[in-house]
Amino acid sequence: MRRRVSSMAAGSSVEWLKSVKAVILDMCGVLYDSGEGGGQAIPGSGEAVRRLMDSGLTVRFCTNETQNTRERFVQKLRVMGFDISVSHVFSPAPALIHILRERGLRPHLLVHDGTFTMFYSVVVLYCLCVCVCVCQVVMIGDDLLNDVGGAQRCGMKGLQVRTGKYRPSDEQHPSVRADAYVDDLAAAVNAILTDH
Repeated sequence: MRRRVSSMAAGSSVEWLKSVKAVILDMCGVLYDSGEGGGQAIPGSGEAVRRLMDSGLTVRFCTNETQNTRERFVQKLRVMGFDISVSHVFSPAPALIHILRERGLRPHLLVHDGTFTMFYSVVVLYCLCVCVCVCQVVMIGDDLLNDVGGAQRCGMKGLQVRTGKYRPSDEQHPSVRADAYVDDLAAAVNAILTDH
C-alpha cells in the first residue's frame, strides 16, 4: 500500500524535508491510538520509528498527557513494540519541575497520583538537547492547533498525520496550516528519509 504525502497547496513543495535534522513525534494519535487497555500501535508506526532511529536523525517523543511519568509512557510503548528510551521522551511534569527549580518557585501543587513522586524524586534537569537550528526540525503530530501550530510558532515545520485527532476539515483551517499532511507516521518517515 502506497502512503500519501500531500503538501499545503497545489504546486507547493515538500523540498524542506531534505533539510530535516531532527524529528519530534507526538505519541498519542501518531504512534498509537488510545483506547481500551491503554490503546494499540497504529499500523506501521513501530517500523517507522525504527527507521527514524536508525537513520541518524535526532528523534524525540513528546506528549501533553499529564497523568503518567515518562517511565510509564515508555513502558506502555515498549509493550506495543516500540524501542524507546526514557531520556528521549518529553512530558509536562519534568518540564514544570525544571521551571520551578530554575525560578526558585515553591507553589502548592495538585497533581495526579501517577506523577506525584516525580516532584520529589526528579533530580536531573530536563533539557531538550537537539543541537540543530529549529528550521531543521519537524514536529509530526495529529493535533493541528497544538502539535503543528505550536511547532510552527517556535520556528519548526509542522507535519500533520491523518490519524488520531486529525479531521479532514483541518486541511482547510483558517489560521493554522500544516507544512504537509501525510496519511500516517510511516508515510512521514518515507518522505523524510527519501534522499537522506
